[in-house]
Amino acid sequence: MHLLRSRHALAAVFIAAVAISAPAFAQGVAPSSFAGPFKPEMGHEDIPNREADIAAARAGAEKLGLTGASTIATVLPRSPRLGFPLKEAAGVKSFTAFGISNYLDHNNAQGALQDYTCGTRTYDLPDGYDHAGIDFFTAPFPWTTMDASNAFATAAYAGVVTAVRSGEADRSCGNLSTLPTTTQPNFVAIRQDDGYMAYYYHFKRDSIPAAVTVGARVAKGDVLGVIGSSGFSSGPHLHFELRDEQNVAIDPMSGTCSPGAPLFTHQWNFRDTRVMRIGTHGAAPNLPSDSCVTETPNLKTVFQPGETIFVAPYMRDLLPGQTVAVTLFRPDGSTYGQASTNANIPEPYAWAYYYWSWNLPTNAPAGTWRARATVAGVTYEQAFIVGAAPAASGPVYGATLPGSRSVSIGNVATAFATILNTGAQAVRGCTIAPAEPIDADFSFQTTNPSTNALQGTRDRAVDIAAGAAQTFLIAITPRTGASAQGLDLPFKFNCLNSDAAPIFANLNTLKLSFEANPVADVIALAGTVANDGQVRTGTPAGSGAFVVAATNIGAPAQLTVTPRKTSASMAGNLFVCETVPATGACKAGPTASVTRSFATGENTTWSVFLQGSGTAIPFDPANNRIAVEFEDAGSVSRGSTSVAARTD
Repeated sequence: MHLLRSRHALAAVFIAAVAISAPAFAQGVAPSSFAGPFKPEMGHEDIPNREADIAAARAGAEKLGLTGASTIATVLPRSPRLGFPLKEAAGVKSFTAFGISNYLDHNNAQGALQDYTCGTRTYDLPDGYDHAGIDFFTAPFPWTTMDASNAFATAAYAGVVTAVRSGEADRSCGNLSTLPTTTQPNFVAIRQDDGYMAYYYHFKRDSIPAAVTVGARVAKGDVLGVIGSSGFSSGPHLHFELRDEQNVAIDPMSGTCSPGAPLFTHQWNFRDTRVMRIGTHGAAPNLPSDSCVTETPNLKTVFQPGETIFVAPYMRDLLPGQTVAVTLFRPDGSTYGQASTNANIPEPYAWAYYYWSWNLPTNAPAGTWRARATVAGVTYEQAFIVGAAPAASGPVYGATLPGSRSVSIGNVATAFATILNTGAQAVRGCTIAPAEPIDADFSFQTTNPSTNALQGTRDRAVDIAAGAAQTFLIAITPRTGASAQGLDLPFKFNCLNSDAAPIFANLNTLKLSFEANPVADVIALAGTVANDGQVRTGTPAGSGAFVVAATNIGAPAQLTVTPRKTSASMAGNLFVCETVPATGACKAGPTASVTRSFATGENTTWSVFLQGSGTAIPFDPANNRIAVEFEDAGSVSRGSTSVAARTD
């Protein structure tokens, strides 16, 4: 019950190429048409002025005093520290909008290709250079996404901007040999705090924020611009490239042909089969094979009895022979129609789709229908409406508890999640999905909020009444060989007639670690005086306190307990002490952090103190928070919880 109350308190903070293969039709109404899959060319590029761009970026760093032994003696050792460098706008109804078409080429000989796995998922550039970075593409509607400014590149690591180009045309595409040699890509170069230079290429014209200017400091996760197709580019994508002080291209991926630790906090699978989106359409989606032509998605979510619905699962990294299955469900949960096919493709496709169409009966019941796609054994659902269109509702907010899980491979990391509908209308077809790539299987299922018992069907889209909250159990099962160290995993809390819930670190993200050996796994829960997830100082110079209960359900380990402000601008000083559970008294005087050994199954209690500095702390629960971290000697989070901080 304490876990449940804490979860609701947390949520309460927010209130204040085309080939056709034979389909198989299962029991039910068969679709009237079938087509697919589709594989467009995307992500190829050239950067003809790369030497000038690199020189400008390095000159900018020199001018700012950011290079050489005077600032950073050596590049930090390889360790997982980079964040995923893309994110979507809240209105995009996808599970994920990103895939990878190509990696860095490790073979310097022209015509010889070698990615980090020693495979050939890379290419040589037309100007004789090797591909020196990673190409992230957007799908399934890249041009539509670009035009709507719905996909962004973000800073993978904190640093200082040393070069920017923003005003170049952004609709380059097709055969690179036809583009003029004067074609320039919009880009941002950042001297990272770890000593590497990071280059982000092909932004949409004039989409780089004004604050991203030479000399400006950017934090990890800051938006750098809209993903576009400026310069020599065959379609909208982000080219992300790292170089060291000697201007040698660095591969952030780790593999047989790229030894050493990965640089991303979590390295996703080389071939990561996922459903990116389930589209419901009023007509067949038109995605031309010519990558220069803007798509006509024909998306539609509200249908009337007797109309035709087209359903398309859009997938990344589809492998030959994988089964793609679609099922339609009526509002009462009964099956209306099913269809499936085995992917008859000659090689893995970076992305692809199939679609089928059904004629809805003239007596189709009104309400929330569901389209389910199952690919590679994983189920996804997208809701659509038959009858009257639902009014826009929300906003919706998401919360997760606990704030961190740390498991060894072979175990499942579970947590609770809540979707809160603050609107005056019901929200329809709500789902949860990781907002970044993860080398793990993911599922969610509704729970009884009073007992935490599982209810309903796993991965089922659900409606949430006006002003109500729905609780879920989310489960993450890391795959063999996967590794993550302190990945702060965001989630997409998506509903049909509302924007996705905003993502707030330490509130509806999950710090996730998993590796081969047994590790500590601390379940930490915070409690405040008013049981509302907020600590108050009363006055700008006053003080406040909250308590934390922590249980290590993993392997024994020595951990350091540290309270931290999540906003650099938040005033006040933080202290922590371990307490005697029976009395709440500190065992020793409060300090900035406490290091001790945690046995398996050991329960501990802690008090955290916020001392005001004379400057008021505004009520901003998304940003002004105190996170309490339980970290090992490598600074990997093995447990985490947080509360909002305010003056009054």
